[in-house]
Amino acid sequence: MYLKISSIFLYISIFLILLIFPNYVLSDKLTVSYDNRAIIINGERKLLYSASIHYPRSTRTMWPDILKRTKAAGINTIETYIFWNLHQPTPDTYDFEGSSDVKHFLDLCKEEGFHVIVRFGPYVCAEWNNGGLPSWLKAVPGIVYRTHNEPFMREMKKWMDYIVHYLSDYYAPNGGPIIMAQIENEYGWLEYEYREQGGPEYVDWAVKLAKSYNTGIPWIMCQQNTRSDVINTCNGFYCHDWLQYHQRTFPDQPAFFTELWTGWPQYFEEGFPTRPTVDVLYSAARFYSRGGGMVNYYMWHGGTTFGRFTSPFLTTSYDYDAPLDEYGFPQEPKYSMLTKLHVTLEKYSSVILHDPNVPPPYVFPDNTVEMIEYKKDAESVVFLVNWDDTFAKQVDMNGKNVKINQWSVQIYYNNELVFDTFEIPANLTRPNPPFKPIAKTSLDATAAATSRTGLVNLVSSWNEPFSFLTYNASSQTPTAQLKLTGDNSDYIWYETEIDLTKTDEILYLYKSYDFSYVFVDGQFLYWHRGSPIQAYFNGKFPVGKHTLQILCAAMGVPSYGAHIEQHERGLTGDIFLGSKNITDNGWKMRPFLSGELLGLHASPSTVKWSPVSKGTAGSGVTWYKFNVKTPSFEDGPAFALDLKSMWKGLVFVNGNSIGRYWVAKGWCEEKCNQTGLYDNYGCRENCGESSQRYYHVPKDFLKESSDNEVIIFEELQGDPYSIELVQRNTEYRDDYQHHRIESNGILSSEESSSNGASSGGDSDHRADSGETATDPPIAATTAPVTTNPPTTPTDASLKSSAITLALSNPLGLLFAIVSSLVVLSVI
Repeated sequence: MYLKISSIFLYISIFLILLIFPNYVLSDKLTVSYDNRAIIINGERKLLYSASIHYPRSTRTMWPDILKRTKAAGINTIETYIFWNLHQPTPDTYDFEGSSDVKHFLDLCKEEGFHVIVRFGPYVCAEWNNGGLPSWLKAVPGIVYRTHNEPFMREMKKWMDYIVHYLSDYYAPNGGPIIMAQIENEYGWLEYEYREQGGPEYVDWAVKLAKSYNTGIPWIMCQQNTRSDVINTCNGFYCHDWLQYHQRTFPDQPAFFTELWTGWPQYFEEGFPTRPTVDVLYSAARFYSRGGGMVNYYMWHGGTTFGRFTSPFLTTSYDYDAPLDEYGFPQEPKYSMLTKLHVTLEKYSSVILHDPNVPPPYVFPDNTVEMIEYKKDAESVVFLVNWDDTFAKQVDMNGKNVKINQWSVQIYYNNELVFDTFEIPANLTRPNPPFKPIAKTSLDATAAATSRTGLVNLVSSWNEPFSFLTYNASSQTPTAQLKLTGDNSDYIWYETEIDLTKTDEILYLYKSYDFSYVFVDGQFLYWHRGSPIQAYFNGKFPVGKHTLQILCAAMGVPSYGAHIEQHERGLTGDIFLGSKNITDNGWKMRPFLSGELLGLHASPSTVKWSPVSKGTAGSGVTWYKFNVKTPSFEDGPAFALDLKSMWKGLVFVNGNSIGRYWVAKGWCEEKCNQTGLYDNYGCRENCGESSQRYYHVPKDFLKESSDNEVIIFEELQGDPYSIELVQRNTEYRDDYQHHRIESNGILSSEESSSNGASSGGDSDHRADSGETATDPPIAATTAPVTTNPPTTPTDASLKSSAITLALSNPLGLLFAIVSSLVVLSVI
């Protein structure tokens, strides 16, 4: 009895240590290794539930709440890329301030008790401009990206030397949270395109470079099945089939799912992509069922791609239909259901990871249902999988008739159902509408009387000048844009003199990227996206000599594909005026807008602005300036600019770049099947509406309860008076324990019923999969399942776990021993 009392006090002592020193466990130096089943931290196998959160796609003030909500969802690991072009904008400058402060982000991760996976790249893709590679690399003589090319390897090594050393204090053996690192990214998908340029040799060099740093943590390469000296991982919508290949090919490596795509990136002129929650749950649970050691959700929080860092035509929003939306709030039901999955898996992880060998699946005679059973002493965890995408099935599990819905995974503990990927409570829905108005720029009488004086000047404009353009480059033929802008601007002007021989002439631009605006003598003629372009004069200008000016607007540099260094923007092909080739007509070029060169986004007082009358249609190539007043930040969780009345350009708030905007319609057809292989083109919402209407303005960029200056560059035309500052509408409660506590009650049939659960998938997405699936008249089949009575962990196993936890922390062990001795002496 005395021993039991002392054991109780031992547990209490350890609990107090964790309560008083919650971050001390991860502040100690950790040993990190792996076997064929999982990552091993301080000698213990761990299942990893990982969340992709890109620190520059949110802001410093957002990070704490995002991480707290992530922690509450049962996530134990954060994954992020390191963005080379963000941190080294020029060869001689480095930036780690503001949302680029990766050390501060890692500090917050550590405070929350997360492990971290850092993906150094330095090529990262990520739908990020130039795949994360700095634009200045393009000017390095003889460079060829991502192959066995001495100039590229030299620059890559210099950066890797710098950044790996910069984060040296953050590796787990040094007391930091980083437990794994990645070199390169998805190279295996493109390696064949570099086969004649030393692709395999480059991979070998990159691996040796990574391992030379002696960080004390494992290195991974995703989609690189040619190496056994780094952990090969999988990216995709599903990876359970890859897992079997991986286990055969690399029997000493764990199986890691580095990118489970929770949705899909959105491009302008497309509808919003969604991925059904039941499908994400199915993919994750099935991977774990086959012996997977980690699932990383790409993205868990997508955020916003501020500035000019989006890849071509990608929306500024990187929402990704992730469990946390662009603004950092739960996207239901995805968030809550994944929370329940993580809590379930973690609760039984000691059973799942006990055996060093993954048990073979038992496939029922129907050949669409399989069962995998993990055992530890008297405990059993069974994964039941139905991969039929149409019909539910019934199987006999050791005398117990079990129904499993189509395209779903069920988890059983000691023969009792503890989780079902198909059961989604109907009350988990998204707020609707997603935004509500706060302030307008409108000049209505009420606003004039109650807000501030001088409202007639609230919106003012400054037109990009044509008459005194100064050109700093000239050549016989047009020079490609990136050679002159260095990708430091989206814009470049081209000018040449033409001789119009007839008034109905046609101008042909055979290669022009990405948008082209054609002017003649300073008057707008035509615009077009992409190429080829045919601009009709239609009698607008008389026969004779004229000045032709073309403004090219880029939308970013591709983030994916071989030989990114070869991509260009601007005028890159032949130009004809009627039948006359004017490509070598003699051209003048001027990179950047005049407003950019004058720094209008941050210093608007450098020019004289003109007031804009309400109801006046704005002209193209124009800068606008106005103020919006924000309420108290306590009155709104997040804010955005509703740019529904504008067309395309750039937007800045208080000197901060919100990003590119383009209020183009999203063309799609809403036809999303909830079950079966995911179709990222079919699962779309908001078809026929603006592909992106709302543009996130973080609180970091705003002045609370004050006027905020908005600067907009509009390429074509728009009505700035109809712009609104809006507030994110969310019913989320900032109680970070809310979901964690609820998730302890795993969904049962009774709970599902009381919550109004549906068995047809997500309640927040449309299910256009045809008729409701019904059970086919099949004979019940029986699986050889060993029956184990429901058990609870023994006192001995609890004591063993408690002692193991104490041993992982010397201070906790000392405190526990002293406390126990005191208790024993008293009793």
